[in-house]
Amino acid sequence: AVYIDIVWNHMNGPPQNGLWQFDGWYEYDNGFPSGYGLPGGIYFYQDENAETSWGPRPNYDDTTVRRYVIHNIEMLMKECHASGFRWDSTICIRKGEQACWDMPNDLVAGYTLLQASTTFIRDLGGFSIAEDLQNNATVTNPTSQGGIGFDAQWSDTTWYNLDDVLGTQDDSKRSISQFVQAVEASYPGGGLGAWRVLYTENHDKSSGQNEGQGRWPMIVDSSNPTSYIAQKLSVLGYTTVLVSPGVPMLFYGQEFLDTENFVFGDVPDFPW
Repeated sequence: AVYIDIVWNHMNGPPQNGLWQFDGWYEYDNGFPSGYGLPGGIYFYQDENAETSWGPRPNYDDTTVRRYVIHNIEMLMKECHASGFRWDSTICIRKGEQACWDMPNDLVAGYTLLQASTTFIRDLGGFSIAEDLQNNATVTNPTSQGGIGFDAQWSDTTWYNLDDVLGTQDDSKRSISQFVQAVEASYPGGGLGAWRVLYTENHDKSSGQNEGQGRWPMIVDSSNPTSYIAQKLSVLGYTTVLVSPGVPMLFYGQEFLDTENFVFGDVPDFPW
């Protein structure tokens, strides 16, 4: 199976984006705080939904944009034989504005585009994974029940539970009940853990950009990540991921207990 990481919550700004101000028109002229300049014209939002934290947001209300996304999926599945997709930051598709995770109401056009996309992918025999990170069962509830219809979603809650239990050298801080919760947790309607993607490392968590995060051996023992306890707790962590109900995910180099943090823009080579 081959899964493709797709990013429809934002696009690049100029000059990399050929759709930016495609016909020269734009309307909203307050500018972007992140420096992208004026909004991008007919294929992008021209209002408070114009920007995400990573770049301009496509206009999901526009029929052409919606067709573009669906046809892209169709091409990747039919011509490139993709098995499914991991959707980047679905929270910033189903909700608007730059701080999308703080918005109480859905961006209806984004929400319905996600519903249409997961239905289309399932009809083609594919599998859809959401990086939503809000622990929201709506993301994986069936569209027939008003949900978005993803087959699985990343479980950050499980990561934090495992971090509390396996990210410390202090045995007195380990809670067996919390470990059991990490193993057995599920989203409503999904069965025992069936709709969770489980991990102890990924590109964000292993980047070290947030305090207390990084490669798992570094989390356990930052002064000596090759120590016995750092290595053994790392193995126990990804073994838990592999045998727990859900979809396991390993980050490159994790199986070799790599200790070098992932760096955006300067990805380290794996030391074979």
